[in-house]
Amino acid sequence: MEDVLEEYREAQPEFAEMQAPIDKEGAEFFLNQNSREPVTEPDEMVPLWKILHLAGVDWTYGSQGWAGENYCMFLADDDAWKHITTTTANQADKLGCKTFLNTE
Repeated sequence: MEDVLEEYREAQPEFAEMQAPIDKEGAEFFLNQNSREPVTEPDEMVPLWKILHLAGVDWTYGSQGWAGENYCMFLADDDAWKHITTTTANQADKLGCKTFLNTE
């Protein structure tokens, strides 16, 4: 994510101050996105970063439980779904975030 962020900061000076924080304590919003994006589709994350930046939103990703797509829900694996969801929610709580945003 840091490489993608730096690339956009350099290529688009109007976003030179844009952030993509991880584990920012006390952020208003805890953002959860599809876990494949940082590896296979990193440019897919940038439009949302831009929106959050322009809106002045205080947000963060979490380093634990990043799996916004949570396929367990679609597989009817309730125990695994609960584990993933609880792990992510606990990370948001640990950071003191007020709102959980899941883009999936």
